[in-house]
Amino acid sequence: MTVIVSFGLQKGGVGKTTTTGITAFLLAKTKRVLVVDLDGQGNLTRMLSGQNKNTFENTVYEAIKYRNTENCITVLSEKLHLIPANDDISQISTVLDINSDKRLHVLADILHPVRSYYDYILLDLPPALSEQTLIGLTASDYTVTMLQTEPFAYYALEDYLETCQVVQKKYNPNLKLAGILSVLLNSRSSLDQSILERVRTDYEDIVFESVIKRKSRLKELAITGITDKTKADRQALQEYNDFVQELVERVQEK
Repeated sequence: MTVIVSFGLQKGGVGKTTTTGITAFLLAKTKRVLVVDLDGQGNLTRMLSGQNKNTFENTVYEAIKYRNTENCITVLSEKLHLIPANDDISQISTVLDINSDKRLHVLADILHPVRSYYDYILLDLPPALSEQTLIGLTASDYTVTMLQTEPFAYYALEDYLETCQVVQKKYNPNLKLAGILSVLLNSRSSLDQSILERVRTDYEDIVFESVIKRKSRLKELAITGITDKTKADRQALQEYNDFVQELVERVQEK
């Protein structure tokens, strides 16, 4: 059964895009995966395809505008496909029916015809409370909340969880929280460790056991593309391997 998972937090620079991309790469080793870039910056599009976002004419905006994904899916490999994004997505509100109670179901609706083809559909949400965030959550079965271990990201955590609760109540009663994934800015910093401990105290089992430590190689992957050909690559991805295994177990159990 297909599982749709979104990655979000209403703050930028917390690892959403990197996590979405690496999770897709790892899952696609054995599963069929579709990634939907809902951020107009197009960083996930570039990370996975190696191409500038403006090279894509058929994007998620066109898919939503014409209510059809047929020409908007880019095949990256046999098991990994992408619906890219560019600046056009900022116009998304102009193609939604403001008089319809189902306006935020548009992404769920256009994914429905292709949903059975994939094992996982991953959504990279933008770092703000926007139409893209709301339609992404409305289409999701699960959401992963990103938490960078710094104060502003911690403050944004409650806001994002409240947004998820509103979407669950009004638009998508099936939405579940897969968990909170912590990304350590500095594993040796007492502040980072303090925030991680506080989140685990406040949210207990909701927090993933896996913790992603910031490594320079992970930053390079955003430029070079994701690969596991070298020992350094595999070491950089190991914590993500642990997270993906934990994520799969959680969504299967629930």
